[in-house]
Amino acid sequence: MAVEYRDIDLPGDRVAAAPDGRVSWINGWRTLGSPEDLKVAADGSVTLSAGADLSDPKPLGTLLLPQNEYHQEFTATVVPTDGVAAGIAVWANSSHHYSALVRRESGQLILRFRKRVQDLTVQEEHVLDSDEEVRLTIEAEASVYRFFADAGGKRTVVGEGAASLLSAENIAWFTNVNFMLAVVGTDTNKGSAVFSNVARNPRETVPPRPFTIPR
Repeated sequence: MAVEYRDIDLPGDRVAAAPDGRVSWINGWRTLGSPEDLKVAADGSVTLSAGADLSDPKPLGTLLLPQNEYHQEFTATVVPTDGVAAGIAVWANSSHHYSALVRRESGQLILRFRKRVQDLTVQEEHVLDSDEEVRLTIEAEASVYRFFADAGGKRTVVGEGAASLLSAENIAWFTNVNFMLAVVGTDTNKGSAVFSNVARNPRETVPPRPFTIPR
């Protein structure tokens, strides 16, 4: 599935626009499957309809924002709805991505953290202490992506994945890594989810200490 740049005016961009007001495709939001029913409210919240699983070549219910620095933080608050899984991901293509999606099940919020690299998939689940909204965060470093969830006043360390496994070196074709808002439905449920407080910001880094040779 090709990535389509659509010059979508959404929160999260912290970059200067071109003189004509457009944001560069290198920094701007783009889609997979071009969801025409995308809704953006006056407060900047985004309603995104569900699509296929992130490993599926079918149209996805997703929005992508390129990672344009090594040290960045991507955050979004999601209100899960019945029958769909919604959250954030680091996505290079359908066979190389890490995701943290939340679903409502039997009155509980279940967060599934999944790492997909080529034909290998590893996943684990966390039960969150909340029945309302969840704040999801990705901390990106040069060598690792770390995922966190804040819900019910408690932070859960969701998991992490090596940045090198999503690089062009391993994917075997030139690509860039994107932060993603994602909603996954089922064949019988094509629901939607609402995202708010979406942001992509640089992370402060500590400069390395100078190395000196002892005399």
